[in-house]
Amino acid sequence: MTSLKSLKSDHKNARKRTDKSASLIKESLEKFGAARSIVIDEDNRILAGNGTVEGAKSAGIKNVRVIETDGQEIIAVKRTGLSEEEKVGLALADNRTADLAEWDLLMLQQLADEQDISPWFEQDDLNELLGTEDEFSTKRPQGDPRKLSDLFGVVPFSVLNAREGWWQERKRSWIALGIQSDLGREGNLLKMSDTVLQPDEALRNLKKTLESKNIGSQSNSIQAAIPGYYTKKNAGMTDEEIVQEFLEKGSSIASGTSIFDPVLAELAYNWFSPADGVIIDPFAGGSVRGIVASKLGRKYYGVDLRKEQVEANQEQAKLICQEQKDCFQLQVSKYDELTPIEEHGGYLVKRDDLFSVGGINGGKVRTCWNLAQGAKGLVTAGSRESPQVNIVAHIAKALNIPCRVHTPEGEVSPEVDQAVKLGAELFQHPFGVNNVIKKRAKDDALETGFKEIPFGMECKEAVNATKHQVTNIPPETKRIVIPVGSGMSLCGLLHGLKEKNLNIPVLGVRVGADPLKRLNQYAPKGWESMVELVDSGIDYHDHASELKLGDLTLDPVYEAKCLPFLKKGDLLWVVGIRKTSIPSQVVSPIWHAGDSRDIHEILADKKANMIFSCPPYADLEVYSDDPKDISNQSYEDFLSSYREIIVKACTLLEDDSFACFVVGEVRDKKGVYRNFVADTIQAFIDAGLDYYNEAILITPIGTLAIRSGRTFAATRKLGKTHQNVLVFVKGDPRKATQKCGPCEFKDPETLEFDDVSTTL
Repeated sequence: MTSLKSLKSDHKNARKRTDKSASLIKESLEKFGAARSIVIDEDNRILAGNGTVEGAKSAGIKNVRVIETDGQEIIAVKRTGLSEEEKVGLALADNRTADLAEWDLLMLQQLADEQDISPWFEQDDLNELLGTEDEFSTKRPQGDPRKLSDLFGVVPFSVLNAREGWWQERKRSWIALGIQSDLGREGNLLKMSDTVLQPDEALRNLKKTLESKNIGSQSNSIQAAIPGYYTKKNAGMTDEEIVQEFLEKGSSIASGTSIFDPVLAELAYNWFSPADGVIIDPFAGGSVRGIVASKLGRKYYGVDLRKEQVEANQEQAKLICQEQKDCFQLQVSKYDELTPIEEHGGYLVKRDDLFSVGGINGGKVRTCWNLAQGAKGLVTAGSRESPQVNIVAHIAKALNIPCRVHTPEGEVSPEVDQAVKLGAELFQHPFGVNNVIKKRAKDDALETGFKEIPFGMECKEAVNATKHQVTNIPPETKRIVIPVGSGMSLCGLLHGLKEKNLNIPVLGVRVGADPLKRLNQYAPKGWESMVELVDSGIDYHDHASELKLGDLTLDPVYEAKCLPFLKKGDLLWVVGIRKTSIPSQVVSPIWHAGDSRDIHEILADKKANMIFSCPPYADLEVYSDDPKDISNQSYEDFLSSYREIIVKACTLLEDDSFACFVVGEVRDKKGVYRNFVADTIQAFIDAGLDYYNEAILITPIGTLAIRSGRTFAATRKLGKTHQNVLVFVKGDPRKATQKCGPCEFKDPETLEFDDVSTTL
């Protein structure tokens, strides 16, 4: 027997008793006695049952019977002599007291910061408890919390604020590429007064800069204020000429012509379309949406009625969306064919990453393809960061056979995520040594009769598939540098050098676990004298900071970690590059001049992953006097044409995909709203889509402050400073979300556009 007073309350207990909870515990103990165990440690600290102890003290109980156990047995307290009614009451009291307790949120947050408490909480429940709408409480492997804005660009709430400093800075970065969306349209489509159109403060400052004698020292302020600064500079214009031209032309901000916000386009593409998706825009207008899509790796097809607008857009695209050099074009698919030796950044590179089968690249693909022949299914194991599971999933897809992959549990990496999207069945196991998942995969293969692709491609086939590739190594090569993970590619390289009698030293840069066991088993005898092994100095799960060798992008976990070790005369052996790290090729946007009522014929051979547009707001802006231009039709005729275009555009949209229109209310000649937003929603619903999201985009005030005072005094019309972002889904929204994949919003600190590197 031990005195209750000798027990110590748990200072890390995150559960608090409410007055009601404490009262009920006390009442239960008085009525039924102690019916559950408490748990204490060797120092009498209460680990479980703090509320019971406090209630017992309140009920006048002074002692507790302590039974010492190592936890391998269950202690049952047998209560006898209770009526059926009392038994039910005891059970209800035991459960209800837990319901009435509260969480100590400060302590819970502290515990979440100190250790992983996710086994006991669903993430959504934990977020709700801690009120962390703007960041995740789960940790990255390095222990840093991730904000929602880090993952999605901005917090994905239904109000988007384009006035924020971050938003405006990023908008200027996009415009600095040379985007001039008002080109191709006549000025002052909004019919603003001369008072509103007079130069604003920025224009006045630029005029002062031009008049100053030290304009050359003002480049930073000039490039921030003038769209297309870099394009003009690269064309040979001086700062003075750029400012003069800009002042003569007038600022697009005060030109009376609306331009689309590039940051909104960036968000919409990242949120609602796949990374390599196809975007169709039935009301293309200016160049913004096409250029942003191109820079983000999407294929964009826009239709606009006016030929002059299309030509202006195309001219901008030529300057801004130049095709990148494709370093992954000349691929090899024959098993025995030699992959090429190329020069990148002043070094020779063995491009074994150019072996490609089934849409996946690398020397290990050659091994997997050979092993998979004749299999009825494939099974493999790999770390979450390893490209192996994705390689095997691609090969299974190419052979049209099932695939099962085993990885440690935890956050799904892009490689594993892509494997699952290809149809691989994923099995995750508790963290432990690699032997655990290797054993699970081996047992799985035996049970299913599938072919096992060994962990790390650890097999003789990997050696044989690699050693022949030594044949075209130039004899003048001073040293070969190769990343070493499992070590199997290194084993094949060493066998090849020995068989070809090539006395070339090798530097193996170790990026993972110790490969000595596999080298001793699979490398040629005396391998120690052929290779020097060094540690990369970077944790396997971390990516290298530099990924480029000249114009060649390297794998962030393997080859890129070799860069610090390269010396003059070296040859870098590139084993492969994970599918998710191959850079997107810039695809120039395409605009068609034509009537959008014929969009189903103009783009008949296209299938969209997303429809994205900003339609004419009825007759708010009249773009031309062409009878086919719906902006100069009556609202009834406009709406009929508008609905027809939406229906025909939606026939080009794949199932399980999103559509997004940016719209706003417009007034008739009496000043009464036409209900255009609701008409847009109904048009998409009638086209067979479901209304899925709505967001309010808060727009910059601009000239509204000048216009709204007089207007409100005369008519009581509120100054409109928002737009409606409407999102629709065709098919299953969950499948549409899966097709979009990770948002992959680029870190603003490394956002690069051709000759512009922007830090926000």
